[in-house]
Amino acid sequence: MSKTMISKKLTKQIINKSKGEFDSSAWIKEGKNLLLSSKVLRDSWQENHEKLIDQLKGGVRNQITPLIPIDEALPRASMLLIGYAIELFLKAALAQVFIGCSEQLFQTTARRKFSHNLLALAQFVRFPLSKQTEEDLKTLETSILEDGRYPLTINNSDDYHEKWNARTKKSTDPANYQRYRDLADKLESYARFISGTSEDPVSHETWTIFNDGYISLRHGGGIPGRVTFRLSREMEGELNPLQELGSMIRAVSPRLAAAWDEFEIYEEVVEVTVSLKKHSIKK
Repeated sequence: MSKTMISKKLTKQIINKSKGEFDSSAWIKEGKNLLLSSKVLRDSWQENHEKLIDQLKGGVRNQITPLIPIDEALPRASMLLIGYAIELFLKAALAQVFIGCSEQLFQTTARRKFSHNLLALAQFVRFPLSKQTEEDLKTLETSILEDGRYPLTINNSDDYHEKWNARTKKSTDPANYQRYRDLADKLESYARFISGTSEDPVSHETWTIFNDGYISLRHGGGIPGRVTFRLSREMEGELNPLQELGSMIRAVSPRLAAAWDEFEIYEEVVEVTVSLKKHSIKK
């Protein structure tokens, strides 16, 4: 194949000036709104909880009753919102990782591959993880998927009371909530950091392959370099398309050729839907 089959023209790719869901800063903005909402709910719950404790010490029934539903509802709602905020900060980082890739790949990966799987998202964008952080992400994912929205799943009455107490303790514990707030702040900073700094700027280039394929190179911003590609329909008929692609790359760009040999390799696979596949290329 001629090296002219790889060119610089590509439409519908994520770039630094992309808008809406393809803009990392838009995810950060929405995440900050949710985090603020969570904090307001938490402060309101704390105020209401203190009133409830005072009333229980000597108040009358009609003064206590209105406080109980608020005491039950607000901690879970604040947990749900902080979980969503953390998800949005992670997807802000994902949008940064996918700069140069197709918009369709980002949509499919964010919505279908990861959805609310916070730990998998954090691993993919290379956020530093401790055992505590892993547990916290799992807890917040459970809040998003179940605890923050649905009734308890129970087997018997004893199981119900045990689960109710455990969920209440988890959602009302001030140390837990403060740790989630700190994690949200770290994730927001991380999403900004991997966009590049003066000490570690991000560099990215994208080439088209024929008319319907592409190859994108990204490195910098404190995370491992990566190459993402989508084969053109014409190349899919090749006996060894990855070998053919490697030959084309070496003919076009020494810089891209070096990246192909050293960086992580991902393929955008177009079947019924778009998916992401990681490759280990034999060097």
